Amino acid sequence: MLKEEWRMHSEVFGSKRFALFPAVIFIVSFLVFYFMNFLRFSIYDIQLGMHFLVLFFGLNVGGIGFVSRSGIKNVLGEMNLLIFSSRTLPVGKVRILLTFLVKDIIYYFAFFILPLNLGFLAFSPSPAAFLLSLVSYTLAFLLGISITFIISVAYSRLSKLVFGLLVVFIGLSAFYTPFSLLNLNIAFLFYLRPSIELFSFALVVPLLLFWFCSVFFGYEKHTRPKKRADIYQKLKKAGIIEAKNLVDLQRSSGGFFKVIFSFGMLFAVFYFMLELFPVFNLFLRTPVMVLGILLGMASLSVYNWLNRFDSKEDYLFLPLTEEELLRSKVRSFYILVVPIILLVETAAFILLNSSLLGLFHGIVAGLVSSSYILAVAVTLTGMKPNTMLFDSGKLVKFVFYSSLLFVPLLILSISIVSSPIYSSVFALALYTAGAVVVWKEVFRRLG
Repeated sequence: MLKEEWRMHSEVFGSKRFALFPAVIFIVSFLVFYFMNFLRFSIYDIQLGMHFLVLFFGLNVGGIGFVSRSGIKNVLGEMNLLIFSSRTLPVGKVRILLTFLVKDIIYYFAFFILPLNLGFLAFSPSPAAFLLSLVSYTLAFLLGISITFIISVAYSRLSKLVFGLLVVFIGLSAFYTPFSLLNLNIAFLFYLRPSIELFSFALVVPLLLFWFCSVFFGYEKHTRPKKRADIYQKLKKAGIIEAKNLVDLQRSSGGFFKVIFSFGMLFAVFYFMLELFPVFNLFLRTPVMVLGILLGMASLSVYNWLNRFDSKEDYLFLPLTEEELLRSKVRSFYILVVPIILLVETAAFILLNSSLLGLFHGIVAGLVSSSYILAVAVTLTGMKPNTMLFDSGKLVKFVFYSSLLFVPLLILSISIVSSPIYSSVFALALYTAGAVVVWKEVFRRLG
């Protein structure tokens, strides 16, 4: 499985560029620790944020539960991956999935967790603290994988009604009970109070969840037929290729739900972060604007999904140019992203008791940020944004170009209330600059 993982990624990105990915992670991690230390953030605050970052990375890696057969087939083609060998070989499903988990831990430990933690080495008070954070990062990553996997199993095994009621119940319970998000990240609790008991608990809980998921995940030999509503007739008003993009997404594992879930989860996490992180007190003045910026950044995942099920080579037999295909992806992106940003921002305006000024900046920042990150992705990757994650060169460019807009906007969000006139003028200037980039790199280029 380790050889298979390396072969797939190195064939897509090239061996050298892919091998440089840990170096990029180390440099970014070092800079984050350096600036956080320079800004006088405590080790507690920095490590709290980094542990949740690793947890969220694990959530993303565990997304194979949602990707499932459709993602494997469309991204990698008809490949006989070892994770499916229980279909044809006398290898138990539980064993093969637990082996897959071990592979992920080893693989991403080397490519993500270790270089991320090496950035902390220069600022760690002792070698023991460095080793402790290395272990706790690994436990946080393991927890993230197991959480996403059990969510995907529940989604695939339960009816939509039961799953929806379960999500609502968990959300309301978290909202109306004195629940701390800190208690969810048991890996960070182990980092704070290292002990054999907490280590065992932080290790056994994810393993039990993953064992449970491997038993009920169900790689059937024959896919059961599914009845799907004919939404094409309604969607084709937006354009034929645009409708095809949306139908592909709707018929993939998770459907439109995974888009709604990702943005809803971001809002839920952001809400709890306001209560959990003392550092976030800086952003309590305009939380809706900060949320809009984060929603814009997260909208990149929508463009990734829209390009996950096809490639420009699939349209070679049609009289279509690459610009026309990109134009359809952009339109599909806006059809999905704009309503969700408006809905989430309105919900945040109500729940966070924001001002109308904050709501205005939140909506505009969300729309401009999502458009800007779309422009960067289209310029750097075209119809292959999924290749950017492990392409060290494109990743560096992506982080640099994105920071040109997002960092100034986040800084302005701190002062938007204390000096609304001046801050709003600067914010409008940034919105305009971002819109000019979008118009030049997307609308003028694609027509």
